[in-house]
Amino acid sequence: MQQVSQQITLTVKEVASGADEQTLTMEETSLSMEEVGAGIYRMAESASSIAESVEWTKQQAETGESYVKNTVQQMESIHESVHQTDQVMTLLENKSKEIGLILQAIQDISNQTNLLALNAAIEAARAGEQGRGFAVVANEVRKLAEQSHTFSEDISTLIGEIQSTVHESGDALGNVKAEVQTGILLVQKTEQNFGEILQSTSQVASQIQEMAATSEQISAGAQEIMASVHQVTNIAKKTAASSQDVSHSAVNQLETTEEVKAAAQSLSVMAEELQQTLARFRTA
Repeated sequence: MQQVSQQITLTVKEVASGADEQTLTMEETSLSMEEVGAGIYRMAESASSIAESVEWTKQQAETGESYVKNTVQQMESIHESVHQTDQVMTLLENKSKEIGLILQAIQDISNQTNLLALNAAIEAARAGEQGRGFAVVANEVRKLAEQSHTFSEDISTLIGEIQSTVHESGDALGNVKAEVQTGILLVQKTEQNFGEILQSTSQVASQIQEMAATSEQISAGAQEIMASVHQVTNIAKKTAASSQDVSHSAVNQLETTEEVKAAAQSLSVMAEELQQTLARFRTA
């Protein structure tokens, strides 16, 4: 019986020791889970913050894309205005050429008129006194022809300057048209880049939002796990305490058993001595 009691006591002590180790392990697990939960919570917060930043970036990209579209429209409007101006300048150049032709005709007429007036003056001089009046008229006609020729030359010079200016303006407008066209292509490329950025940002925003939602779910699951770990830890603590109580009870029981055994042995000795004494009385 003593051996059985000792075995029970040893077993109970081992159970109590195991319960203590389990309690310690669960407490360490609880601390680890709390750290994991805190990390997941921080990750969820970071994901939410990143999602907000991505959303802001998306809004900025949308605003930039809108500005670029407006710029494209303005550049196209400028290109159209330059094209119309170029057409007007071309028309002005053509009209200037026509005026130049008309002036050339006037100069030719003036030269012919001057030549006719000179011939008339010669004929009037030959006519003598009878041709004097005609000579005066011929002289006035010659002066008028010379003035017309001078004026036409001045106008021709001005027209030439205008044509030169128109030609230079046409070249400048051609350069402006080329620059505007290049600007339109660049702005359209920028618009395309903004569209790609907006598309990529939208995809990233969707992924970040999904990650944030997943992190929140994981965080909630971690909270539930931590609650379960705390519950198991409390149960383990109670089990350890109960095991300690049982261990103490087993030790007390073993001690009581030893005392009973000792008392029984003492009674056995006393009984044997009593039997021996009775036996001596009987033989006497």
